Order: sequence, then C-alpha cells, then structure tokens
Amino acid sequence: EGEAFFVMADKTGTPRILSQISGAGFPAFTLQDEKGHPRNVLRLAETGPELIQSDKNAKIRCVQRVSESGPGLILHDKSGKARAMFGIPDQTGPALVLYGEQDKPGAVLSVGKLEIRDNESKYVARLEADKTGPGLNLRGGKGKESACLCVFEGTPLMTLCDDTGRPRISALVE
Repeated sequence: EGEAFFVMADKTGTPRILSQISGAGFPAFTLQDEKGHPRNVLRLAETGPELIQSDKNAKIRCVQRVSESGPGLILHDKSGKARAMFGIPDQTGPALVLYGEQDKPGAVLSVGKLEIRDNESKYVARLEADKTGPGLNLRGGKGKESACLCVFEGTPLMTLCDDTGRPRISALVE
C-alpha cells in the first residue's frame, strides 16, 4: 500500500535483490541471501541514510547511519543486542560507548574523558583531562564520591571521602 517494488530473483526464483520506495517516499535497496534473508539494506530513512548488515541468521550485526547530529556506527552481538556504538556527534565530538548485559552503557570514551559505569549506567570511575589538568574520580557503593586524584593547574591534589561523599582526608602538594 503506497509502496513501489522491484524484485530480482536468482535462477531458483528466490528474491535476491529488492528495490523499493516506501509509502513515505523513502527508497531502500536490499540484498538477500539464498534463504531470502536480508543481509544488506541500504536505505534513506527520515533521520538520514542507513546501511544495515545482518548475519546468516538474519540478526542485525552492524548499522551505519548519518543523522542530523552526525555519523554513527552501531555493532550488535550474535543475539542482535547493541554492544558498541561509535559516533561523531557534531556538538560533542567523537565518542565510543560499550554496552553491558543490561543494555545500558558500561563504558563511555570521548575526547578527554573515560567513564566506567555500573549496571544502572551511573559512573563509578571517571578519568578526564581538561585545560586545568587530569583527574580521576571514584564513586563508592552508594554512588557518592569516594576518592579524587587530580592535578589542578599543576598542583597535585588527593581527596578521600566517607560513605556520604563528604571529604575526610585531603592532601595538596605545593
């Protein structure tokens, strides 16, 4: 309904190449394997162009897209879950996100920052560097600051906190 199709089949009659235009007017080109499973789909979506690649079990393994916010690549495991995403958002620059078993980010790497996250996707360790210097922040079981080690404008600083996140020991080297 509202779609246009063009199909090319192999000598057994199995559709292998599909070209279509959706009812919304977006074109797609699909390459299918000998079982008729889509393996490569190139399409224009509302958000921009996409290339979707699937394995022999018809599970999506890789999605490459370019949206208004920038290009991205999403890698899926054999069950089809997204496990890694690399993108270059125009606002923030390159980033790599690794997903854990809970489908939430477990690690995020961007320019100047690395975050390790727990099962709730809250950061437990953050290493970052900016114009004032490098820093390492660790959070304890309650999600409060536990330790901080940094160099602020050339001066080393260490802080250890109690389980409420309140600084208890601080050392500044001058």
